[in-house]
Amino acid sequence: MHIPPALPFLLLLLLCQHGSVFSARTSYVSYGALQRNNVPCSRRGASYYACADQNFNCSADGGLPCDEVYALKAVISALGLPVPQISRSYCSEKSFYYNSISTTCDCDATTTICHITTIATYSISVSGHVHEWLSKLIYLKKIDLSQNQLRGSIPNLVNLTRLTSLKLGQNHLSGPIPPTLGKLKALEMLDLQKNFLNETIPPSLGNLMNLTTLSLSNNMLSGQIPKELGTLLNLTSLRLEDNQLSGYLPPELGKLSKLEELYLNSNNLSGGLPGSFANLRSLVLFRVAGNKLSGKIPLFIAKWTNLTDLYLMGNDFEGELPPEIFNMPGLQSLWISDLNNTGFSFPKFANMTSINYLIMRNCSLGGRIPKYIGDNWTSLMHLDLSFNNLSGRIPRSMKNLFLNRLGLASNMLSGPIPSWIREMYKVDLSYNYNFTNPQYHNSTKYKNKQKLNMTEPNRGSILALSNQCKSKQHSLFINCGGPQTLAEGNQYDEDNATTNFYSIPGKWAYSCSGDFISTTSNPSDYVKKMACGVSISEESLYKTARL
Repeated sequence: MHIPPALPFLLLLLLCQHGSVFSARTSYVSYGALQRNNVPCSRRGASYYACADQNFNCSADGGLPCDEVYALKAVISALGLPVPQISRSYCSEKSFYYNSISTTCDCDATTTICHITTIATYSISVSGHVHEWLSKLIYLKKIDLSQNQLRGSIPNLVNLTRLTSLKLGQNHLSGPIPPTLGKLKALEMLDLQKNFLNETIPPSLGNLMNLTTLSLSNNMLSGQIPKELGTLLNLTSLRLEDNQLSGYLPPELGKLSKLEELYLNSNNLSGGLPGSFANLRSLVLFRVAGNKLSGKIPLFIAKWTNLTDLYLMGNDFEGELPPEIFNMPGLQSLWISDLNNTGFSFPKFANMTSINYLIMRNCSLGGRIPKYIGDNWTSLMHLDLSFNNLSGRIPRSMKNLFLNRLGLASNMLSGPIPSWIREMYKVDLSYNYNFTNPQYHNSTKYKNKQKLNMTEPNRGSILALSNQCKSKQHSLFINCGGPQTLAEGNQYDEDNATTNFYSIPGKWAYSCSGDFISTTSNPSDYVKKMACGVSISEESLYKTARL
């Protein structure tokens, strides 16, 4: 058999070409570890897109290392974005924007080696997940994937030792907070708010000594607040609100002398405010509303001279509000309700001259409404003193205020209803039976101006209802918003009917400000955004009930 002289050369050439292909694929593995079980270019999620890019030549010139090229492609693909053609020359400029993802590189002027230091897909509604290969971009300093629709869990990012800012808030992330986040010692900002994260807060987060902002709010976190958070001495903002946290407030939090914002509202926290909190003199915002906190409101709050917002409503505090709090000139918002006491009055003098929002509902507040509210509190826009024991007339000085909301329901006020009150945006004078000019109650004037609704109960108007519900009667069988019905053997009354009553000695729900709590024109905002504390076994009946 005659073999053409050129055939051995052709066979050798084909063999060499096959070998070069195999070598190129193994280079993908050696640089980026793209294959598992030694299967090159397998379709295993995001890694496939990097491996399958046969146009990419890792030996080509460029400053970005191959492993960072591969990792970046995997991360972009996992986010649900089209994967751009990324080469080693990707960092030839300082900042890049591909398919709604923004990155930043740092390049060494002498070696021309570059590294990705920032990656962001801020608020573009991507719905993928956070790929574990994000941890291979080990030079990252900032990650911002917030305000998207990312799902899945938070991967192990322990290799990102240079990371100073991690923002994954306002997504659909679930599962526990990885304890390994506590090893990212360079972190200054950790934002995981508004996700579906559960289980407990890892005590290891107390190792993040450079942290200035920690936001874990609006999740499903449970258990106690770790005392280890008291070691975060550089912390200026701590947000843990809207979770399922329980137990006492750790006294160790009183060590956070730089803290300016402390949000603990809407949890199941109990006990009193620790005495160590007296050291929190840098506080500007303090919100603990909607818990089960008890004891007296401590006097040291009045020594927080930088405080502008104080939210204490919906707890089990007792005693009167310390009069010194009424002399905090920088206080802009004071929200408190359900104070258990034998009664107290406004102090004779008050220097709360910056106040914008004053909510004191069901506080056993008696006496007259002081004249200085209208004379001196000129910034006041929202005043709610409902469900107290106030008597006397509405002060004429209040005409000087530019109030948007005025709630004085269920008091013992008397005298004429001032004519100027009809010019206000929203007023509630219901359950005061001693006014001397009831013609205002049925007036239809201004009815079409959307300021006052004088005829429809509980819709933001001047109200004077004749049938007051007794304070200890609560129907547990109401078809809210619907007709009378029979369900699971129980007769449910139509909305507002009262054929079935059930009386309990304790509080079954806290007093929320309802129609008047929202600063917007939509009174249902509070119902949608805030769950009031319902503490009875039948609470499911009230999950969607209107206030």
